[in-house]
Amino acid sequence: MKSITEIIGGAQALLDIPYELQGCFEEYLTDEYKTFPHMLRVIEEALPPMTRRYAGTGRKPYQYLPFIRRNFAMGCFKIRQVKTLIQRLKGEPNLTLLCGFDTVPSKATFSRDL
Repeated sequence: MKSITEIIGGAQALLDIPYELQGCFEEYLTDEYKTFPHMLRVIEEALPPMTRRYAGTGRKPYQYLPFIRRNFAMGCFKIRQVKTLIQRLKGEPNLTLLCGFDTVPSKATFSRDL
């Protein structure tokens, strides 16, 4: 079996992927995991810049991009329920990192409109 460095090689520099992939994968990549970052790159190029500022009170807001990525992850990995997505995010650090979450939000956070 090939290591992650051998699989990705210099492609990360060529594709200009904005997050460090080589440090995130503890196991070998499936075809879904190889396709997902490329899909995100194409989609995110078309998105306008979106940020949320912290008002100074209450909890710090989640950023929009991880939630947009999780919508595409649900389609790419054929996940139909939010509950199943949360279980996969907690069980698969690769998916959590690709979506951009530091910690996995609760079901209520996923269900509310952000």
